[in-house]
Amino acid sequence: MKQYFIHNGRSESGPFNFEQLKQMHISKESLVWYEGLQKWVKATTVSELQEILSDSVSSTPIENIPVLDLSKKRSTTNNKRKKKHILNPDQTKKTALTIWIIFSVLMLVAMYLYLKP
Repeated sequence: MKQYFIHNGRSESGPFNFEQLKQMHISKESLVWYEGLQKWVKATTVSELQEILSDSVSSTPIENIPVLDLSKKRSTTNNKRKKKHILNPDQTKKTALTIWIIFSVLMLVAMYLYLKP
């Protein structure tokens, strides 16, 4: 069964099935999206919605509607993100200091070998 999303000009809502959309009295100018569409479209362009559209007009111009990020819709189930392991500032300072010390020692050894008579 097809799941529809509706955009009200500020945020999206859904998913809704066809029966739920009937009860919402969406206008011909309402923006809808469902899986398979690349962007939000006016409800008038969706053939199966023609019979349930009302004549009221949406107050939000289509140019002001943000582009739908399709990657969010496809991963609605099991949307757990892995935590990133970021070093805390103390560990970062210690790591930088260790790298600097090793580099300095290597440079001293190289200079000694190069300048050795």
